[in-house]
Amino acid sequence: MVRYLQRVCSTSLGILLLMQNCEKAAVHARTALKHLQITEDEQRNAADVSHSDCIDVNISRNSVDHGDCQRRYARLSCEPLPVTALVSFPGSGNTWVRHLLQQLTGIGTGSVYCDPMLHASGFPFECARQFERTIAVKTHDLEHKVQFERAVLVIRNPYDTLLSYFNLRLSGHTGIPKQMHLIAVAEMAFKYSLDQYVSMVNTTLRQFQGRLHVLQYDNLLQDLPGEMRRLATFLNIPVSESDVSCTALLQEGTFRRKMENADRLKLLRLIYNADKQRRLLEATRQVEGMLNSEFKNTFNVGGDITRLP
Repeated sequence: MVRYLQRVCSTSLGILLLMQNCEKAAVHARTALKHLQITEDEQRNAADVSHSDCIDVNISRNSVDHGDCQRRYARLSCEPLPVTALVSFPGSGNTWVRHLLQQLTGIGTGSVYCDPMLHASGFPFECARQFERTIAVKTHDLEHKVQFERAVLVIRNPYDTLLSYFNLRLSGHTGIPKQMHLIAVAEMAFKYSLDQYVSMVNTTLRQFQGRLHVLQYDNLLQDLPGEMRRLATFLNIPVSESDVSCTALLQEGTFRRKMENADRLKLLRLIYNADKQRRLLEATRQVEGMLNSEFKNTFNVGGDITRLP
């Protein structure tokens, strides 16, 4: 996946160069690649966390009214936890799920990468290597040296996933790029990105031997409390109804890109012509087939988005 990210970054760089924006492109590419690397100093500094400032996963929580809900400061678990991968294709909502988990449990999340922006804005253990004391560890594949004991596979429909990923590569976590840049990236990176989206799901289902939970981004939008309860059960973390309700109330994280639904649909139609929509539908059905076969259940990955109005 690292090679994939580097290749797509190079693709985006080429597009921007063609648009006579060399300086911006070079800075963007260097920043994107830096997020995939971790220096020894960053590891050392991020790991310097006092054990006294930790949270007991079995602590009893008091019920609170919605008016008393407050954002939680994420801390490490006092006790070792099973090392849990939070695996997804880029643009599937991994960062949002990390925010929800930290709000729900009070336990910090980690990452196999090191994004300075995330580290400074709500994810204090982004660059740490104390994975056994975090609730989950962000990764975009399971080919790392980290020995994951269980995994949460975050899946989002490929229509919005690729749109979010192209936005991320061009404008960071929350920015909105110019439409002409977005269209250009979609033209050059669409096929490869869609193939990698399908491959990530297939590889995770076929190769990971530990316990696996599928969390659908689109289901979170429809029933966040229910999905949070099911996720907490899988993670074996006790949570109260006030934990769940406060998480739903404070679900907006720092890095969710805000866009009106009408604008989103307009943008999807703009970057996906009829042929791309056909390929997206095929990929959606392929992923649904993999999930249905693996879990003997019925998954709806595409939802209504498969019929763009």
